[in-house]
Amino acid sequence: MSFTEVQLNHALTLQPISTKRRAVALVEQPSASRPRIEAGPSQPSLHHEAGAALETPAISLRNEGLPGQLKSICVVNFMCHAHFALEFGPHVTLVSGTNGSGKSAVIQGLQVCLGLKARETRRGDNLQSFIKTGCEEAKVQVTLWNKGDDAYEPAIFGEQITIERRLTRKASNPFKLVDERNKTVSVSRSSIDAVLEYFNINAANPLTIVTQDMARDFNSGGSADRQKKYTMYMEGTLLFDIQKELSDAAAELGKAKEDVDGLLLDKNEASAEVQKMTGKRELCEGLEKQRDIQAALENHMAWLEAYAARSTVQQLQQELDQKLPEQLQQLNQLEAEVQAKLETIKQDIHTKMEAAEQAQETISRHRAQIQDLSEQARLAGRERLAAQREVDDCKATVAEVEQELQVRPLEFALAALAAGQGDVGRTGLRAWLQP
Repeated sequence: MSFTEVQLNHALTLQPISTKRRAVALVEQPSASRPRIEAGPSQPSLHHEAGAALETPAISLRNEGLPGQLKSICVVNFMCHAHFALEFGPHVTLVSGTNGSGKSAVIQGLQVCLGLKARETRRGDNLQSFIKTGCEEAKVQVTLWNKGDDAYEPAIFGEQITIERRLTRKASNPFKLVDERNKTVSVSRSSIDAVLEYFNINAANPLTIVTQDMARDFNSGGSADRQKKYTMYMEGTLLFDIQKELSDAAAELGKAKEDVDGLLLDKNEASAEVQKMTGKRELCEGLEKQRDIQAALENHMAWLEAYAARSTVQQLQQELDQKLPEQLQQLNQLEAEVQAKLETIKQDIHTKMEAAEQAQETISRHRAQIQDLSEQARLAGRERLAAQREVDDCKATVAEVEQELQVRPLEFALAALAAGQGDVGRTGLRAWLQP
């Protein structure tokens, strides 16, 4: 998209046209030819008329803009504007106002919203300087037409695309990409650049927007100014970019030539390798022929050996026919002897099996007897242990009695006599009386 601003008696004309096939011009007209509308004390006098500059009855005028063409701009707290909105006509839009009314501020807002830095607008050192005095942030919205065959992703954005940029006192100045329904589609700078690149919009192009200072320099005739004009021409017509691209292309071409030379060298090396491999292939083909000849010779020799062995086989067959009956008779006799021995072995096995069964029965019976004897021995052991315990008890009782007898023999003797046990009593007395 291109804009041209020429200082002519402080009246401004904006003509937005899509940059894919057309140019857009901002031309200032004499102020006497355009009426003004006086604003209030807080807003400078600024007036615009859409479509007022073109009066060509023979040409059919559009009611809507082409894809990429400006539809509207809205600035809030931007430079001298508290809130200003401008609807562009589909052909030419005229904006007029006194000095300081904010005509150029609209252009700066358009440049800032389209991605330019403050220094690139030549109206400030930083974007914060564009914020209206006393405000913390500013906002600029630029809406582009997006209707027709050249529309950019109409399924996503619809018939118009709005680019919004907020300027804050902080370092962050975020962008926003909004569709026709005022829904945010993206907030990345790359998405904004993709839209501008698609419509070929470059607000930094010196022929896109010509400021008053640039117009003044353009009208001067000094040698330095001629150099500036030449630079403006080269930048505006993208010839500098074309030169750079040609230079890059020449560098790429040189690199490509180097690559081609390298490829040619590789080709020559490959050709030599192919020739070498061709010789090896021919040698292999000769080896294959030699192998075929060798295989044929081996086959021939094998048949010769087969013919030579045929007579030997016939001789062996005759010998076999002569010796076979005798050998068969011997084999039959041997078979009969083996059969007889087998019968004898079977009988021995049967006899031994019967003896083994009887022995097994005897073993089973003895095992039962052993188990009975073991049980009896276990019971006898228990009885012996019980008898042993009784004997031990009796021995303990006798020991106790003997001890008692040693302690009190006279008492036991008298008690025995009193109980009618005279023998025991007398024996006790004699024992007591003995020294």
